[in-house]
Amino acid sequence: MDDLRMNAYYYSFQPTGVREIDMVLSAVACAGKAYHSTADWDDETPKYYDEFEGETPVEWIQNAADKAAAKFNKSFKADAVKPCECPTVDLTKTIAHCSVCGGSLHRTA
Repeated sequence: MDDLRMNAYYYSFQPTGVREIDMVLSAVACAGKAYHSTADWDDETPKYYDEFEGETPVEWIQNAADKAAAKFNKSFKADAVKPCECPTVDLTKTIAHCSVCGGSLHRTA
């Protein structure tokens, strides 16, 4: 699924290059293409793409957003600062890195 629909009837989006965000934009575009009114977005609708999850455009959009958030949160947590747990640390700097464990040191005094 390389080419996602990014245009509806009255609006369109440009791909961001981030697959998860583009899936959200595509779900909104497909919902807009399927129905002229957002009032119908809760109606069961054949999927434009197998990758969409759910039976309605609202579900496609929400599930794509949830997947994007889960990936972002997972990535964000993986990049979180690992605190130093070594018994002897040099806290003379505001921020330093422990030469033993590689964790971040934050001055507390």
